[in-house]
Amino acid sequence: MITFGEYVAYEKLQSKEEVKEWLHDENVYSNLENYESLAEELCDFKDTIKRDYNKNLNTKVYKNIYAHELTIMLPLDIDLDNKKEIC
Repeated sequence: MITFGEYVAYEKLQSKEEVKEWLHDENVYSNLENYESLAEELCDFKDTIKRDYNKNLNTKVYKNIYAHELTIMLPLDIDLDNKKEIC
């Protein structure tokens, strides 16, 4: 679906701290009860495999990505079962 940014927003979280902030600052709908500990495990794993990118004037600068945030606009009257189904 092409939305031109009206209903969907996309951001990259580029550190473990950004992921932790997001988990505590946002409304999180998950089918998993232990999503916070799973996110912690995944961030720890990313710490073990992340690359150390150097700035090079001749190439694009890359950054490690710990998570992708996708914000989707939903109707206010959507029930919990439908939220779970979307998740």
